[in-house]
Amino acid sequence: MSDFLPVTLQQFLKRRGITLLISDFFEDPQKIVDTVVPLRFRGNELVLFHVLDPGEIEPKLGQAALLVDMETDDAIETSPEYARVEYRQKMQAHLNAMQTKAQEAGIDYFLLRTDRPLDEGLREYLTIRQGRM
Repeated sequence: MSDFLPVTLQQFLKRRGITLLISDFFEDPQKIVDTVVPLRFRGNELVLFHVLDPGEIEPKLGQAALLVDMETDDAIETSPEYARVEYRQKMQAHLNAMQTKAQEAGIDYFLLRTDRPLDEGLREYLTIRQGRM
């Protein structure tokens, strides 16, 4: 993530408000939080919406596959066993770390899965948020 993002947005944040950041957050959780925490500048609230497809969280492979990163063109060969066990453990650790690091920084974090309607996910987030106030 670029350090440019928070500096640019800070120029536009003249009053208190809520900043929503929507991303797949495929980066080190601490780096993400360190990059976005300046958006809490001048008392602004920050909400991280982590958008993932269920296939990214729990992939189902029937056979070995070559996976190509759309952003870097890096490729790895993977097996159904790796996708079922090790990958899922790593992904769950990443999701847990994102939530923990965000909470430690006083930032709201919410996972939005693409297999549910957006309005349903946002309504759930707002219900949780309202319950904390």
